[in-house]
Amino acid sequence: MRERFAQLSSDSIARLRGWRRLALAFVAGAVATAAMPPMYALPVLWISFPILMWLLEGCRTRAQMAVTGWGFAFGHYLTGFFWIANAFYVDAETFGALAIPAVTGLCAGLALYGAVAVLPLSLIDPERDAMPDDRTVAIAIRAVALAAAWVFCEWIRSWLLTGFPWNPAGSVWTAWPAMIQSASLWGVYGLGFFTVLSAAMFAVLGPAPRLRKAVLIALAPVGVLAVFGGVGALRLVIADPGADSGVVPGVTLRLVQPNIPQQDKWRPNLREQHL
Repeated sequence: MRERFAQLSSDSIARLRGWRRLALAFVAGAVATAAMPPMYALPVLWISFPILMWLLEGCRTRAQMAVTGWGFAFGHYLTGFFWIANAFYVDAETFGALAIPAVTGLCAGLALYGAVAVLPLSLIDPERDAMPDDRTVAIAIRAVALAAAWVFCEWIRSWLLTGFPWNPAGSVWTAWPAMIQSASLWGVYGLGFFTVLSAAMFAVLGPAPRLRKAVLIALAPVGVLAVFGGVGALRLVIADPGADSGVVPGVTLRLVQPNIPQQDKWRPNLREQHL
């Protein structure tokens, strides 16, 4: 019964067309933003990315996939970068009217990265008419492709056209010091890859021809994240206690966040005080 319900749910999402598919993609992307700071509602990723995977499974052309990926990214960026509008309201009389169109246009442009990120999935056919196990494997491979392409596009976004690196997927773990320790090995993009992979892999539960096998496949990347957290916690336990003082022998490093109010940032008479 549960397997049948899961299959019906994923199939009904995959069958969406036109504005309904685009609207659900937008909502799923927007919901995924709740996993970002300062909310850290991580479970939403395990809802949003499977929905994106099922929507993409129903696409029949690369153009449909690109539009769906764009809709997901547009919802994700629009809800994640709304704070940029605050800068326009510092001098609201002059720039206030530009806030909404400027931020909306920026997020619509950034969403093109999402359109590109989903295209590699077109190379992997889920084989909806094939044996159920074959479909499960194809979806799992698609999850790997999506995770790799998503973080690759995040990396491109961080430097292309001067760069816009905010809100990479790996930043959802910044509230848990143990989890972010592995970033010392592969950076925020490596951590983001395993994060997106573990969330997208839950799409295999949709077809669920054999629930036990599907659950094992879905939980495998989650297990990898758990190992990262465990090793990270151990690393913090055995770390040099003196590091808490802010002094590490042989390392000279200062990180500065001046936190200058937007309305004071460019005042010439405050330049020396800012420095």
